[in-house]
Amino acid sequence: SQILDIDTPLVWFYEYPTILKFSDKIFELIDEQNSSRKKLLKPLEVNHSKLYEPFPLNDIQEAYLLGRDSSMVLGNTACFAYTELALEGIDLDRLEKAWNRVIEYFPMLRTTIDVEQMSQSIHPKIPYFKIEREDLSQIEDAQSYLVTRREGCLNTILDPSKLPLFNMKAYILSDKTILHIYIDMLICDASSIGVLLNKLRKFYYDEPIEPLGVIFRDYMLYKERFKESYRYKKSLEYW
Repeated sequence: SQILDIDTPLVWFYEYPTILKFSDKIFELIDEQNSSRKKLLKPLEVNHSKLYEPFPLNDIQEAYLLGRDSSMVLGNTACFAYTELALEGIDLDRLEKAWNRVIEYFPMLRTTIDVEQMSQSIHPKIPYFKIEREDLSQIEDAQSYLVTRREGCLNTILDPSKLPLFNMKAYILSDKTILHIYIDMLICDASSIGVLLNKLRKFYYDEPIEPLGVIFRDYMLYKERFKESYRYKKSLEYW
């Protein structure tokens, strides 16, 4: 085991009770290892050469899609991130331009889902996104209206095959602006929301932005390649 780097389970001594049978099994494994190790898995790397070709969904994305199905128990609902920001002195035109730069920066904000193929695709660009605006500064009961708009947003189920899988609306009050942000979690997980908002702030204030490195698509393709690796196959065989 130490010299050949081969695990020899105790059960093998019962399954291959003679020296000949046992040695044949050892040589078979050596041949498999030599063949598999020739296919060394390259490290995770940035590869945007075929950026707009479809790539697989992960398990969570598939589960979110199933949750949209009305035939499922507790289904017919989307998994999404929703937040409201109270902003004072915000320049909505500038914010809108900053958000469009965020869309251009993060490919997953330009991604749609093919439900039939269970795959996803990044689009080169989407139409300029306009933040819907409503002026509530002259409405007496603006808060009740905002509650109604919030409830409508929380019941939204976006079509995963159509862009965009997010929405942003601004409600202008006399002293501040309330921003409603809705993002479908098919394209963005919980921890990524903070990353998006951070980039939005940086673009809004024209702060330096580092180039985007490895993206979600790179990771998903790496996972697919990993399934052909010796380590994966050994683990699959074990479990």
